[in-house]
Amino acid sequence: MHGEGMSAIQNDLITGHLKRHVTTLANDIGQRHVNAPHALHKAANYISDEWDAMGYQVEPQTFSAKGVRCLNLEIQRAGSDANAAAILVVANYDTGKDC
Repeated sequence: MHGEGMSAIQNDLITGHLKRHVTTLANDIGQRHVNAPHALHKAANYISDEWDAMGYQVEPQTFSAKGVRCLNLEIQRAGSDANAAAILVVANYDTGKDC
């Protein structure tokens, strides 16, 4: 089923991008947590670089967890209707230690 107004080609492109991101994060980078800080930082850099390539300015928010420097990554996208409600999307990019 395609999104309203979305062509099969657009759907295939989106599906391909999502598969590439999942493969990179799950297979190439692997588990990401404070006991694997290199992978955690590599994932943050990957996500930041992808958003940057799409023209977004990434605002990192640094914090410490178990002595490891961690990042929350934030981007904003202004809507076309200033009177419309805001939408907040939140996602984790770390994984559980024993996943």
